[in-house]
This record gives sequence, C-alpha cells and structure tokens, in this order.
Amino acid sequence: MNNVYLGGPDVFRADALEHFRNIKTLCAKYGFNGLSPFDNEDFDGELYSKLHSKACFLGNIGLIQKSNILLLNLTPFRGACVDDGTSFEAGCGFTLGKIIYGYTEFYDEKLKDITETYFNYNYLRQESEFPSIESFADNNVNLMLQESIEISGGKILANIEDCLKDMEIIYYNKNRMKI
Repeated sequence: MNNVYLGGPDVFRADALEHFRNIKTLCAKYGFNGLSPFDNEDFDGELYSKLHSKACFLGNIGLIQKSNILLLNLTPFRGACVDDGTSFEAGCGFTLGKIIYGYTEFYDEKLKDITETYFNYNYLRQESEFPSIESFADNNVNLMLQESIEISGGKILANIEDCLKDMEIIYYNKNRMKI
C-alpha cells in the first residue's frame, strides 16, 4: 500500500486523534495508507520538553521519508498563511522528491485577497512595514508552496477527498504505466 503523510495544523485540534482516524479511513477507501504525526508518538520522557520536541521532529521526518505522497492541510492557521510546520514539511517533501497535495477552503481565491479580505492586513499591524502582499498569478498560498506542490505533480484542491480522488487517478495510472 502507498503511504501518505498527513500534515497540517490538525494536530492542534481538540479531537485530533479522532480526526486523523477518520482521515486514515478515507485514505484507505482510495487505496492509501495515511500516516499522521501521531504515528511516531512513542516518546516516554517529559512531554513538551526539548527531547520531546526533537523526537517529534525526527519522527515526522521519518514518516515523510516513508511516504510516497504528502497530503497537507493548507488552510490559513492563526493568520492569513499556512501553518509554518506544514510549510517546512512541504519543503522537506519537495526536496525528497515526493508528490505533494494540499487542500484548503480557499483553494480558488488569491493569496492577496485572502490576506486583505479575511485577515484584515492592516489589523495585523504590518501594512506600514511590509506594504506589498504577494499576488502572483492565481496562487492561493505563498509561491514557494504553490510551485513546490505543482512541480511535484500534485495540486491544491478544496478538501481531502478531492485530493484523494485525484491522487488515486494520477498515482495509480502513473504506476501502471511503469509495469
């Protein structure tokens, strides 16, 4: 079965474990094995210590390495942009040659509009210091994420299931052609 790393700010949800169980069930429906950041939680030291931080980091990197595809929640997190850990995971996946998919409710809106309309850029008190807002083409996330996802062979779509449907078609057809 093909491993899919499930990244994003979902680890901060109140129902995170149940949420990931549901996503893994959905992954299995499309022939994928979902791997969540909680799958490396075998740490037995002091929670939230420096050692725990390092164990989580190394565990997540290991899960990304084991995965064929990254499926990332790109919904703005605590502001107008993607969770910074998720951004790092995308960069890591890209460097390792993984296919990257992302989903966000804002998949059909421009990053500039998301920043100005939904997150009131002036309210963030950064408009005077950083007056430019990224506005490349129809990108709905930072160009580094948008391009890494598209160049990897993935897409940004509206939700997890849309991604899985597309992944199933693209991934399995691509691998059938190699046989």
